[in-house]
Amino acid sequence: MDYTEIIIGIIDRVQIAYEWLVKLFGQIVGLFERFRDYILDLVYTIKHKFFSQDEIDNFIKNYIDNEHYFI
Repeated sequence: MDYTEIIIGIIDRVQIAYEWLVKLFGQIVGLFERFRDYILDLVYTIKHKFFSQDEIDNFIKNYIDNEHYFI
């Protein structure tokens, strides 16, 4: 076994670890994008469902008051 094979082996292992980390990072970014899309859809729905600030405040207050029942 010469130094060339050792260096190639090290590079292969580092490349495998790098590809795994990139794939993991991509999955995490995907989760954040789905969460962002969910929040934006919720805001869009609330915005178009209610027309006044009082209706929005009442909805949010009702949601916060009832949310602890589901936990």
